[in-house]
Amino acid sequence: MRLTTRLRTISTRAAAAGTVLAAALAGQAVLATSASATVSSASCANVVQIVVRGSGEGAGSSPSGNVYKSGGFGKMYVVSSRVSSGTKKSVRTVGLNYPAAILPTTEAPLGYGQSEGIGRSRLAAELNRLAGACPGSRTVLIGYSQGAHVIGDVLSKDNPVKLSAAAKAKVAAVFLTGDPVRRYGESFNRGSGVGGGKLPNRAAGQLSGVASRLNSFCYKGDMFCDPNHPVAGTSGSDIHGSYGSTAIGKYGAAFILNILDRP
Repeated sequence: MRLTTRLRTISTRAAAAGTVLAAALAGQAVLATSASATVSSASCANVVQIVVRGSGEGAGSSPSGNVYKSGGFGKMYVVSSRVSSGTKKSVRTVGLNYPAAILPTTEAPLGYGQSEGIGRSRLAAELNRLAGACPGSRTVLIGYSQGAHVIGDVLSKDNPVKLSAAAKAKVAAVFLTGDPVRRYGESFNRGSGVGGGKLPNRAAGQLSGVASRLNSFCYKGDMFCDPNHPVAGTSGSDIHGSYGSTAIGKYGAAFILNILDRP
C-alpha cells in the first residue's frame, strides 16, 4: 500500500493550534497515556530492553536510578512488547528515567537540549552499570523521536559520556524511529524518508560501530526526521505521530528478534 494512502488513515492526534512544534508535542502526550506495562523483576534477564520515549510522552512510575520500574515506554511499547513475547529468552523491559521535554520543565529548565543531555547521561550510566552488574545480559535499545536522538548520541563515536568497552559489546540491537538528527544516506537508514532530520544532522560515520545492529526508520514527510519532503494531504505532525502502529510494532520486533535469535 502506498505510504500516502496508509498515512491518510491515521487519526489526527494533535489539535491545529499554536506552532507546529506544539502540535506535535500535544500529539505525543495524548498517545503516551495508552502504553504502560509492569516490567519483569528479573534484573539480569537474558535480554534487557531499554525504551527511550519521545518528547511529551508519559513518564513511567517508581523511578529506580536511571530507569522506571514500570512504564515510560510511549509509542515504542508496540515494539518492546512483541520482542518480549516473541522469544524464549527471558526479557526485562524498562523505560529510561529522563524528562523527555521540548519546553522547559522543572527538571530541564532549558527545555529540549538539556532534556536530551540528561537522557544521554543516564542512558550511558545505565548501560555501563548493566555491563558490570549483569555480564550475561544482552541489551536492546529502542527509541522514538527525542529518545532516538538520545540513543544515537550515546552510541556515537564523539559522545562525551563514554560507554565502557563491555557496555558497547553488550548492545545487541538498536531500533530508532523519527530521529530528529537522522543523517540521510547512512547504511542503517530504513523507511521512505528521503532527507535528513530537522535538527543539525549527526556527522557521517558516527554510528558506524553499531551499523550492523541498527535500524533507523523514518517516514517521508515526518516533520522531525524528514521535514523537507512533505507528503501531499498529510501533515508532518501526523506522520511523526504514526510510529505507534501495529505495522511498526511487527517490523521493529522482527528486526530485533532476528538478531537475538541468531546462534
